[in-house]
Amino acid sequence: MCIKTKAKKSVTITITIAIILFSCNSWGDYKVRYKDSIRSVEIENVERLEKCKTPKNGYKTYQCPKCGTKKYVPFTCKCRLCTSCGTKAANEWADRIHHILLKVPHRHVIFTVSDKMRELLKNPKYQKVLFASSKITMEEMVASSNKKSEKKTKLKIGMIQVLQTFGADIKYNPHVHCIVTEGGFDRQWNWIHTYYLPYKFFRKKWQYNLLTMLKKEMPKCRETNVFIDQLF
Repeated sequence: MCIKTKAKKSVTITITIAIILFSCNSWGDYKVRYKDSIRSVEIENVERLEKCKTPKNGYKTYQCPKCGTKKYVPFTCKCRLCTSCGTKAANEWADRIHHILLKVPHRHVIFTVSDKMRELLKNPKYQKVLFASSKITMEEMVASSNKKSEKKTKLKIGMIQVLQTFGADIKYNPHVHCIVTEGGFDRQWNWIHTYYLPYKFFRKKWQYNLLTMLKKEMPKCRETNVFIDQLF
């Protein structure tokens, strides 16, 4: 993340994640205050970011064979938090995905959840349910929109899913981003293009699939039944 603010027309101040974390010992104070709630993976990534492009992270040495001048090139951190490394990795990933997508129209679909479920979905076991239920929902919606089939034949769709655990306000808010083909292949591998996806039916289908699958993964007890029933 990089925020740019213009103090004057000729001056641009760039504020990076590293500046926010490491100025005035901000990260050190944060670790002391919230030491019981910080995950080890978070500490590891922040510490990697702190060493990015510095000799502490290691470096390569290049030397001119004629004059003997040396140049030191520090290694990068390859951390997702890093403004430089994270952006580069994301762009490279997007480029790889672009080359494997089918040459057909796609849609960007976002599957969100109730704020009452956020704490529960910090568990990786239940995060997997987000992927499974959104996949089934998308397949059912595409099949139901297949106007060329009276039996609503199940179509084999193309879909890329990405779990994003934070919203724009940087608060925990798990949701699934999907790039989905507008249609799919039938059993004879004929391409069937679908068009309209009714929102209200879509929302109810997602709600039903998510809560039904989630209930199967949760402990079999009264508390689970009450929790799920409240979300319907």
